[in-house]
Amino acid sequence: MLESASDEKLLQMCLAGETAAWEEFVLRYDRLFRYVVTRRIAGAKGLYDEDADDIVGFVYRSFIENPAKTIGRYRGEVPLAEFLSVLASHRVTDYLRAHPRERPSPAPDLAEAVDGTTAEVDVELFRAALGRLPERESVPVQLRFYEGLKCKEIAEFLAVPAEEIPVLLHRARKRLEKLLPEERSEAPKHLKP
Repeated sequence: MLESASDEKLLQMCLAGETAAWEEFVLRYDRLFRYVVTRRIAGAKGLYDEDADDIVGFVYRSFIENPAKTIGRYRGEVPLAEFLSVLASHRVTDYLRAHPRERPSPAPDLAEAVDGTTAEVDVELFRAALGRLPERESVPVQLRFYEGLKCKEIAEFLAVPAEEIPVLLHRARKRLEKLLPEERSEAPKHLKP
């Protein structure tokens, strides 16, 4: 019976707290949630395929524990799968923030961001240079390169207009271009490139 229920009807039943509806919801959208989770954690150091199950479980729990703030916000303006993908992606971000793990080294990406090369930047030198930036510029850099957040997510996190983030990242990049050579010359011999 539930297999033939429309998405909208299934959501209404889930909002009403029907266990069978939640079971059908999981059956219908499990592949979608697993896809979103594996895409979001791909390449993250310290996260493995077995972690995907924990994160998918976290996503489901967030939906079931607070359906009004998750599926209850669906208004039919976009396809349901798209809506659920965005919500699941946000829940993955929540999970990653609540369960910090070792992140990939920002050094190769940073080198390209700083001077357009793919030469590696020593992580210690980068951290030292980053520590010399004003907080207004260093925080977006940290969120971008350590947490992997997009500009829109950084703007939401910092509660600033989205248009401001690229400007802050650009300013930080320019300052880092100047600071990294200084850090290299001041670095102990074992840290010099």
